[in-house]
Amino acid sequence: QTPDPDPTTPGPDPTTPAEPSDPGTDEPPTEEPSEPPTQEPTDEPSNPGGEDPAPVLQLGDEGPEVVELQKRLLQLNWVYAGEAHGVYDEATRDAVERFQNAYGIEDDPPGVYGAVTRKTLEANTNEP
Repeated sequence: QTPDPDPTTPGPDPTTPAEPSDPGTDEPPTEEPSEPPTQEPTDEPSNPGGEDPAPVLQLGDEGPEVVELQKRLLQLNWVYAGEAHGVYDEATRDAVERFQNAYGIEDDPPGVYGAVTRKTLEANTNEP
């Protein structure tokens, strides 16, 4: 009839429902797997090998990526007659657009060296 004088001894406490529910044990595994898969797929497709994704090149761009583009276009022997000087000029833009038309590429804007154009050109040329 007399209640237990020590309040720490009784088992049915507000803290006890957390123990029997044991989702506390399930929750950390649920949280842990949900975080890495969210990060891993994001890292892998957009950044394979830890390198920056290939840039989209267009009129006015300059640099080694443009040189590589121009050298690849020159390998085709029909789409580009300029030099590999590293400036995405009108001749380069026109050559990219001719290439896109010849290969039916519509996913990138005309004359813009985007992901689909790059993939198709790389598949049809050798790395300079």
